[in-house]
Amino acid sequence: MGDASFVGDTLFMPDLGSACCDSSGGCDRTLYRSVQRVLSLPDDTRMFMCHDYKTPERNTYEHIMTVGEQKTGNIHVGGNATEETFFAMRTLRDATLAMLTRISHRPPASLAGWAGCHHHRSFAAMIA
Repeated sequence: MGDASFVGDTLFMPDLGSACCDSSGGCDRTLYRSVQRVLSLPDDTRMFMCHDYKTPERNTYEHIMTVGEQKTGNIHVGGNATEETFFAMRTLRDATLAMLTRISHRPPASLAGWAGCHHHRSFAAMIA
């Protein structure tokens, strides 16, 4: 819409990075590729986040960022992040996350987690 992009849960504010993709058949490589499509928009395109969390370094809620600011500052996909570095970071990080409190209320496909993403199986074999 003009100079605006609504990204939902794909990206968070740069200091938080990107959404988890370990449920509902999500796949981190697909997430990375989707993010790259968003980041191909002009740098001055405004991005509206779906939600935000405060951080120890930032005690305010934010919801607007530009594509250029995401490209340079996003801790997961900014700077020199590649698909491989994103994939490795997400795989290792997501393995440390606690079970969601209401996981039993999620659809059965969600309970399978990212086991449905063939990329994770190959990564697990690489580090085993």
